[in-house]
Amino acid sequence: AVCPEHVEHDVHFIDFLESSLWASVTHVINDVVGAEGINAALDCITEKSSGIAGTISKPGVFVDFSLAGLELLLSDLSITGLDGLYNVSLLTPTGHYNLSSSLGMAPYKADHSRDLTVGLTIEVLDARLGLDEKVHVSLSLAGLEANTATRIKLDKGTLADLQVYQLYPQAKTRACVLSAASDFEFAHLEMAVAYFDVVINNYSLPTVYRDMVAT
Repeated sequence: AVCPEHVEHDVHFIDFLESSLWASVTHVINDVVGAEGINAALDCITEKSSGIAGTISKPGVFVDFSLAGLELLLSDLSITGLDGLYNVSLLTPTGHYNLSSSLGMAPYKADHSRDLTVGLTIEVLDARLGLDEKVHVSLSLAGLEANTATRIKLDKGTLADLQVYQLYPQAKTRACVLSAASDFEFAHLEMAVAYFDVVINNYSLPTVYRDMVAT
């Protein structure tokens, strides 16, 4: 079986405020690795795949969808600025069973040199109507920040029963890790962006500087 049956044991939940192991994990993630380490890893991964650090590119058509004679093509995907994480604070205890996380993406710069930008080409075809419309769309964001708060209880015994391979986030084993969780509540989500701009076929929509907050 993908997830072997767990041995019966008394239920003891991880106290995030008291757990020295949890403190060590969050210290490594947030202080040792931090935003700088994550950005360096993203640079390495993206440079190997696209040749440019912090950039993902997929030339050619990556989505081809047809419905009732109408065809939609998405092509030439490009994402830049993926190495712009900052203010990374993940899985920080705020209560015995409460965790908070926050991070920023694409720090705002006056010259927009660190913007997170997503670009792609959209083409709509209809042979019956002789329709062939193509537009290039680009979305730029800066000062993108997110904050979350969750409540979760993790059973120590169930986690201890798991095999190492079951801890990896694979489709077949993801449920094994989730089996240790109970009383999960996604209590809060807040997102804000300081700047965004949309460009369609080299025409820029009116630039907007404002906070957008959704809770």
